Amino acid sequence: MKAKLFNNYHVAPVSKEAYDSFRAVNEPKIFTNRFDLDAAGALNELEKDAVARLSKNLGTPYELRLGLFCGEDLVGWSYGYQISQDTFRMVTSGLLDSHQRKGVYSAFLSSLEQHLKEQGFQVIFSRHYATDNQVIIPKLRFGFLITGMELTDEFGLLLRLSYFFNETRRKALHMRSGFQQADESVKKLVRRYD
Repeated sequence: MKAKLFNNYHVAPVSKEAYDSFRAVNEPKIFTNRFDLDAAGALNELEKDAVARLSKNLGTPYELRLGLFCGEDLVGWSYGYQISQDTFRMVTSGLLDSHQRKGVYSAFLSSLEQHLKEQGFQVIFSRHYATDNQVIIPKLRFGFLITGMELTDEFGLLLRLSYFFNETRRKALHMRSGFQQADESVKKLVRRYD
């Protein structure tokens, strides 16, 4: 995925090494006063071996490791991967402070949505700290919907957001949440198990 966002901003793939290096240096600067727990650190050697063995069953999912650039300068990152036949998970994104609140992230979301739609994905999902309004609000404005909450040992309370490409599936989610009545397009999807 390579795309011009606006002005001098663009997004392009970066190597794992460049991504890891940039993120390691800048993540503590962007996300100050935040902490996570290393759940894998609680595992004994047998458990670690089992997890490594099980991970081989997952194959090679589609993944994107992207850099956000201003001119030639790397100013942010995003990483995500395929988790099912139709769903892409946005795992992490970050943008240097001097490039925040300028519309870069919203422009990136639009570009990513277009790219993932072209690939055939039906859903983008992400998990966020429940109070991380700096990311949650732009995603809600973009069209992501709140699809759940979870409590994890690693990250604490997380809000799950999902973006549905298909309008009928979006309407179905509104119906399932009790927000809207089913229209004809959703009624056609109802299966009854009498």
